[in-house]
Amino acid sequence: MKLFSWILIVCGLMVGSAHGQIAGALDTSFAQVGYRIDQLPDEAFAYAIEAMPDGRIVIGGKTSDSLTVGFAVFRYLPNGDLDQNFAGTGYKFVGGPSIVNEFVSMDLQTDGKILLSAASIVSGMPRIFIQRLLQNGALDTTFANQGTFTQGDRTSNYYGKRVFARFDGKIYFAGDIVMGPAIRFGVGRLNADGSIDNSYGFAGLAVAQPTNQLYWMNDAAFFADGSAILIGTTDSVGTNRTCVLRLDATGTPDSNFGNNGFQYLPTTAFASVATIVEIDPAGGYFLAGSKTQNVVNPSVAVCRLLSNGQLDPSYGQFGFVTLTDPTGVFFANDLIVDATGKLVVVGTRTDIQGDMMAARLDATGQLDPSFGAGGIRTYPLANSDTRATCVAMQPDGKLLLGGGISQFGGPFDFIAARVNGDPPVGLGLGLEEHSVMVFPNPNTGSFQLRWYQDQADAVKCMLYNLQGQELLTGHDWGLFEVGTHEMTLRLQDLPTGIYLLRLQVGDAAYSHRVVIR
Repeated sequence: MKLFSWILIVCGLMVGSAHGQIAGALDTSFAQVGYRIDQLPDEAFAYAIEAMPDGRIVIGGKTSDSLTVGFAVFRYLPNGDLDQNFAGTGYKFVGGPSIVNEFVSMDLQTDGKILLSAASIVSGMPRIFIQRLLQNGALDTTFANQGTFTQGDRTSNYYGKRVFARFDGKIYFAGDIVMGPAIRFGVGRLNADGSIDNSYGFAGLAVAQPTNQLYWMNDAAFFADGSAILIGTTDSVGTNRTCVLRLDATGTPDSNFGNNGFQYLPTTAFASVATIVEIDPAGGYFLAGSKTQNVVNPSVAVCRLLSNGQLDPSYGQFGFVTLTDPTGVFFANDLIVDATGKLVVVGTRTDIQGDMMAARLDATGQLDPSFGAGGIRTYPLANSDTRATCVAMQPDGKLLLGGGISQFGGPFDFIAARVNGDPPVGLGLGLEEHSVMVFPNPNTGSFQLRWYQDQADAVKCMLYNLQGQELLTGHDWGLFEVGTHEMTLRLQDLPTGIYLLRLQVGDAAYSHRVVIR
C-alpha cells in the first residue's frame, strides 16, 4: 500500500524501542524466529504486506496453479501463525487472467476487505485487473463483475501498478496507459461496488502527459482524500530521467507543484530513475531508486522533495542521499516513514547471495546509528537468496517486511518478517489508518479533522505540545453516529511548531502530528 500513513509521527516524544528491544532487530515474538517462509507448489513471490488494526497481517503476491499466474494471499495471526479463519487454511489463491508482471499491489479497506491489483492479459491485451476478497478470503462477488474489475479497450493497453482504498469506499488505481505511440500516467477511480466513478477525471480516468514523449509510471502514493503523487520515467530530453506528477483529488494536475503539476529531477540524481515514492507526513515526498554513477558499486539514491516539488536543500547534499556498500550492491524496493518520523528504506543487499536489507535515515538524511550497524541492517539466512520487496508498519511501530526467498538454489517462496521499531508513546489503538484525515497540514492554525467510525460512539479531541503538555481540553464532542464526520479546529493563537492531535472514538484512539507555520 502506498498511502500517506496517518499512524502518528511524534518528534521529540519517542524514547527508543519499547521494553529494551533493539530497533531493526528481528522480533522473535513473530513465528518464534522473527520470520516465516511459506512454500507453494509453484514459484511464489510477495510484493505487498499490510498490518490490520487488530494485529493480524496480510501479505500478497503472485504464484501459479499450473494453469494461470494469479494472486497469492496469506493472513497471519499476530504471533505469525496462519489465520485459519481466512479461506480455511490462512492461504488463498485467486485465479483469473494471468498476471503479466511483478507490479502486484494490495490494499485493505476499512471493513477488512482486501483489494488486489496487477496487469493481466484479457483477450490478448494488457488490462488493469482488480479483485476484491471478503474478510474470510472468499471472492467478493458484489464487486464489479463477480469480484473482478478490468479496465481497457481495443485500442489501448492498460498496465495496473497500484491500488488504493479510500476511507469512504472509493477505490483508486494507477498505472500506464498506452494509446498508440504514446505512453501516459493514468489514475482511475471506482465506486465502492467496483463500478467506474464517472465524476472523476474524464469518465472515471485521469490521464496526464505534458508532452508527446513517453511516460512510464513506476510508483504512486495516495493521500487520504485521493490526491496522489506519481513517479516514473520519461525520455523527454533524449535520455531517461525521473518525472514526478502531483494530482489533486479531482484527478487534475496540481498547479502548485512543479510546472503545472509536473516536476523533473536532474539526470545526475539517479543513474537510472526513481522507482519508489512515499509521502512525508511533515510535508513533501521521498523518492528512491538506483544510482550507478560515481560509486564503486551500484547503490541506492534517496531524495526529498518539498511540497511544491522542489528539491529540499536541507536534506543530504542538495536534496540527495546515497547509500553505498563497499563490498556489495544495494537495491531499494519500498519506503515507509516510521513512528519516529524517520525514513526506512527496504530492499536487497547482494554480494554472493541476496539478503533482505533495511536502512533508517533521520530528518536530515543521515543514517540513524541506533538502527543496525551505522543505520543499515541486513538479515542473512544461510544458503538462501532473500529479497525484501515491501514494508508496512504496525500501530505499535514494529515494521513488517515481505518478499521472496530461494533456498539452495530452488524456486522462490514467500517470506514475511517482523522487526522491532520505535513505537508511539501513550497511544491507544483501534482506529483504522485510512479512516482519519487532517488537512491542510502543515497549516497556519486552522485545519479540518475528518474521520470515519463504523459504530455510534462518543468522540473527544485533545492537543499536546512536544513536551506532553495538554493544550486543548474540554473538547468532548458527544455522540456521533456511524459515518464520516468533519470538524474545523482554529488554533491560530498557538505559536508555530509541531503538535500532537489525539482523536478518541469510544475506546479507540488515534493520533497525528500537526505542523503549524
